[in-house]
Amino acid sequence: MNGEIADDYQDFGDALLKDRIIKVKHNLKTARSAIKLGIELSDISKITEIPLKYIEILKEKYS
Repeated sequence: MNGEIADDYQDFGDALLKDRIIKVKHNLKTARSAIKLGIELSDISKITEIPLKYIEILKEKYS
């Protein structure tokens, strides 16, 4: 607290970014597992909210 204006409020930006990163990592892990189980790519996209074109890339990479 050195008198800067920024000292007078909390910065939640880092926490929000961290939460988003955790969610993305979780969704990617879920998508990879679902691909291995043979679940339809369109269903994986709906469940994880990852666009289908990226699910297709994951399938190419991990299959």
